[in-house]
Amino acid sequence: MNIFPEKCKTIPVTAGFLCFCIFSGDLYAQEPEMISESTGSKIEFSHPLVTESISPDTKARITFFGTAVTTTTFIQNYDLELEYSPAPFFSVHLDLPYAITRSHNGSTSGLDEIDLNFKFATFALSARKILLGYGIGLAIPGAIKNGSDNAFYINPFINGGVMWKRWEWTAYLTFAFAANRPHDEDIPAGLETRLTALYKISRKFQAV
Repeated sequence: MNIFPEKCKTIPVTAGFLCFCIFSGDLYAQEPEMISESTGSKIEFSHPLVTESISPDTKARITFFGTAVTTTTFIQNYDLELEYSPAPFFSVHLDLPYAITRSHNGSTSGLDEIDLNFKFATFALSARKILLGYGIGLAIPGAIKNGSDNAFYINPFINGGVMWKRWEWTAYLTFAFAANRPHDEDIPAGLETRLTALYKISRKFQAV
C-alpha cells in the first residue's frame, strides 16, 4: 500500500532517486534462492526499494523518504519492513510506515497504514525464468487515520514475474475489501494493479 498521504505532491524524480539510494538500506537480507523441485533450476528476483518483490525472502529494511507538500509544510516518512521466510515458497511480510508532519502550526506524527502480508510462490515454471505467486494481506489503519479510514482491509493478491537477460518484469494484482466499515458508510471494494520493469546495471545498482 502507498505510504504517502493522498494529497502529497511528490518531489522531482531525480531527487527522489537520490533519496532512495542514499537514505535506504537493508539491515539484513538473505539472497532469495528459488529452487524448482522438478528441475532443480534457480530463479531469483530482486528486492528494489520502491516496490515489493514477488519473491519470498527474509529481510529487515529501514527506508527514509522526504516529501514536500507546500512551502510551509514538510512530511517525513520512515518505513520499517520486516519479512521472514521459513520455507522458499512462503514468507510473512510486515510493513510499518511512520509519518511526521512539520509546519508553522507545529508537528504531528504517528503510524500510517500497517500492512501484514502472507506471500506464497510456485516454481512450476522456474526453468523458464517465470515465478508465479499469490497471497493475502491485511491493511490496518494507523494512528494518523480517521473517519472511514478506520476500516481495515483484506487484500487478496496474485503476482508474477519473468526474467530475460538483465531485465525483470513483475506484475501485482491486489483486491481490497473493507472488513469493519461503519453501517452508515459505503466503502466500495478496490483494485490495484502494479507493473514494474527492473534493469540490473550491475550487481549493486538497479534501475526501476
